[in-house]
Amino acid sequence: MSNSFDLLSRPTGRPNNRGGAGGGRGRGQGNFSNTAGRSSEPQVAYGRDPADGDLPQGQRSGGPPQSTTSSARQSRHQSSSSSSSNRGNSSSHRGKMAPQNRSHLRTSGNTANDDGEMNAHLSERLIAKNRPRDKASKNYNGVPRNPLIEQYERTLPFSVDDSDPTGWRALPDVPSAAELMMKDVDVPTNDVDRPWDSIDSYLGAHYELLREDAFSPLRDAVGCFRVEPSMRDEPQISIYESCRVIGVTFTFTGICVKMSFSTNRAQKKICWENSKRLCPGTLVALTTDNFEKVVRVATVAARPISGLEGDLPHGTVVDLLFHPDELELDPTRTWIMVESRSGYFEAFKHTLRALQRMDVNFPLNKILTLQNPKVGIPQFLKERPELNLATCFSDNDSGPLQSVNVLKTFPSKDKIITSMDKSQLEAVQRILTKELAIVQGPPGCGKTFVSTKSLAAMVASSKAGDPPIIVACQTNHALDQLLRHVIDFEPLVVRLGGRTQDTGVVRERTLYNIRKEAGNVNVQGSSIHRCRAKFRSFERTVRELIEGLGEKIVTPDHLLRCRIITQTQRDNLHKRTDEWAKLSVGDKENSISPIVFWLRDALVPIPRREEMAFDVEDEDIGFEELKDLEAEFDDDWDGELKGTFLEYVRKTRVLTRRGVTEEVIQHWIKKDNLWDVPETLRGDVYRRLERLYIEAIEKEVRKINHEYALVAEEYKIARWEADSYLLQRAKVIGLTTTGISKYRSLVASLQPKICLIEEAAETLEGTLIAACYPSIQQLILVGDHKQLKGHCNVAELGKPPYNLSVSMFERLVNNDVEFTMLKKQRRMRPEIRRILMPIYPELEDDPQVFNMKPVQGMGNTNLFFLAHEVPEQQDELSKKNTHEAQMIVGFCNYLVENGITQKNITILTFYTGQMRELRRLLGRSDNLNKDSKNRIRVATVDSFQGEENEVVILSLCRSNSQGVIGFLNVPNRVCVSLSVRFTTSLKTIIQ
Repeated sequence: MSNSFDLLSRPTGRPNNRGGAGGGRGRGQGNFSNTAGRSSEPQVAYGRDPADGDLPQGQRSGGPPQSTTSSARQSRHQSSSSSSSNRGNSSSHRGKMAPQNRSHLRTSGNTANDDGEMNAHLSERLIAKNRPRDKASKNYNGVPRNPLIEQYERTLPFSVDDSDPTGWRALPDVPSAAELMMKDVDVPTNDVDRPWDSIDSYLGAHYELLREDAFSPLRDAVGCFRVEPSMRDEPQISIYESCRVIGVTFTFTGICVKMSFSTNRAQKKICWENSKRLCPGTLVALTTDNFEKVVRVATVAARPISGLEGDLPHGTVVDLLFHPDELELDPTRTWIMVESRSGYFEAFKHTLRALQRMDVNFPLNKILTLQNPKVGIPQFLKERPELNLATCFSDNDSGPLQSVNVLKTFPSKDKIITSMDKSQLEAVQRILTKELAIVQGPPGCGKTFVSTKSLAAMVASSKAGDPPIIVACQTNHALDQLLRHVIDFEPLVVRLGGRTQDTGVVRERTLYNIRKEAGNVNVQGSSIHRCRAKFRSFERTVRELIEGLGEKIVTPDHLLRCRIITQTQRDNLHKRTDEWAKLSVGDKENSISPIVFWLRDALVPIPRREEMAFDVEDEDIGFEELKDLEAEFDDDWDGELKGTFLEYVRKTRVLTRRGVTEEVIQHWIKKDNLWDVPETLRGDVYRRLERLYIEAIEKEVRKINHEYALVAEEYKIARWEADSYLLQRAKVIGLTTTGISKYRSLVASLQPKICLIEEAAETLEGTLIAACYPSIQQLILVGDHKQLKGHCNVAELGKPPYNLSVSMFERLVNNDVEFTMLKKQRRMRPEIRRILMPIYPELEDDPQVFNMKPVQGMGNTNLFFLAHEVPEQQDELSKKNTHEAQMIVGFCNYLVENGITQKNITILTFYTGQMRELRRLLGRSDNLNKDSKNRIRVATVDSFQGEENEVVILSLCRSNSQGVIGFLNVPNRVCVSLSVRFTTSLKTIIQ
């Protein structure tokens, strides 16, 4: 089997003027809170910089593009303090590159059984044959750059000089302090029952609704704190006190500020490895004056991953990314930090940025806005309608099926042998022939099966030079499951995003692993090493600037260097100290600081922070779910922030007096001889000198931080230029729906034509809009809008008139855009399926469900409800019912005694409080969950969708005198809880 490919020939770009104007759209009042040119550069390699020697990761470096335009700079780091109510639309101009001329690509077709050889050389199959394997070769000029990456990453569909700079397209990535303090926000409405007036208003509405959903929880948390600054932690609000800067970390994403903090207000010790607190990518707000005037908004870059409060060096610490203009370095200031635990900003950030950069002329815009809902045929299929359907119908003679004109005829159930039912066959035909293909799959009807069969036909029909097919899923678990099916017939698969639970064929195909296997990929004109060199230069400069902050006290020389004091003042301070040192016994000259000697008793040690004795906080997230969140922030995340850490922990503080006026301090600070300052006032005078010194240092470092951020952006582009070379040889690229936006420029540069999205009905519409890459000709949505809906942090935004929880999938189906529904289920026994009749009246049973084995110990009972009247309890963050949990654990013991293997039992509940209670009781059981490889799984209904087990026990938990049923009031959740997968089908519902 050949492992060779020809080198790509890269495209050239041509401009294409696009325009779009915004139209009117109703708004509601919610009371809740340019292309940058690059000169030709020497060839460099993507990978380890030989000049870096043995430095740890995070200390590599390089330089920024010299011709980055002011427009590109402003677009990334502008701040907006204006009210969100100032909206506007502007005309758009965006360059569009010509279609990429890709060279020959070879796929193994159906010969993927040779997995050992294929897996061992996967990176080789993604690299051109004439690339020298000798990394030290000096005669190799490298592969061409892919200019589309920078094109899509930097070019905006508007000018920053437009007359309306406060429009939604110009808002900053991270909301400003001014937005944080707003009380009322003007939010656009989202009418899901009629066409949109304009494309721009459609994009803008989803941008603003998503932004409000992402940011509103933090605004509300700050509002609560301002009303009651002494508040303790609440279920959805965390307050961290005694926050102090202890150093900075230089990373490839920016300069991060490391802060120590206390969680005393939680009145619990935090088990960080099972806590959602301060996950990377979370937004936090900081203040020194209870949010009266001093407000900072920062993003968590790293946090503790193990241990308890007080068990870690420096206490508990967090790394924060500030806006370049707001970088905080002062180790003497004490901050309060506020976090909302009900939202996760990182999941929104990339989608918001993608929407801002979308041109109004994006593919399928007329259909998606219902301005012209007629669904046509993809352009590529019009040009080449013959498809190879042999892989879809492998039980038939493959000859006639290898070239079928699907626009004229398609195999029918009565003419071929196939395991597909009629509705599945119709769904495959829709997926293969429609530019917008929507397939609704009720539980157990084979959504993934249909997707896999369709992908097999697409891959088998692809020709040399065709771009990769993009497949996306809402969750990492579903993505891994789908990719495993794809790898069975096509090995050239790459998974974007490093968070996979798969330990075999999917993990081997993560981009992270392929990079490591491929080694250096030389890219002509890449700036990756110049960026690394620039990072090193920045680090050296910042080290020199802040070296004074690492001292226990600022020295006269530091003050003089920043022109805080005069040469005369400096000399007088040293003169008295030198005289005292000469009269002292022993050699103390080198250990005496003039400022320390001058301050005398005003300098005192900072007492060690005493942590209160608290119980350990209940876990609020599973380990795997936590890792998924961390991976959304950084694909290469392995539990710690990579980079050089510069520490400057203050161990002393200076005493000051109350009531000392500004006039008094100014009088004494101007004295040529600071020894004339009365000892009682020296602490106040020093604090003023120190404050001026720190402000001068912060001003200079913030300037550098601006450049650092620009270089970090350039570094990402340079990495993606090398990644694109590996990706364009793949047949299928898989990613999560978050990755659709996160890697948008990288994926768009490959100019894909087909994008298939599973779990599409669980994904918010804004995320799916971003999947309409400029080159896309076919969008395939597979899901079920009667199961889980998209999650909204703010419940009010999910309801009319905002309707944020209504997915694109659901909106299009409800507006009569054509779709296919799968109708035959193969998962549930008939008695279980009948419960779902009100939701799916057309659902039919496949004959195989009548032959499911009975569960041992249960006779012929496969479904039963067990009711009780013992009241529920309120957990810290949720609901629980201890009596019900005890009954369930007892029932599990009975099942195990009757021969059911523990790992074949799953307990589901809607409430995290009940999940914790069940886990606690199982842990105390004498017989259950003692073997790590054979444990009863306890999970929430939402997290278990798409998975299966032999026995499923559903704990509804709710029992109260008011008759409140909580989540059971939502039909979609009822549907999911009653239809999870079984292999022998025992459903027990305890209520």
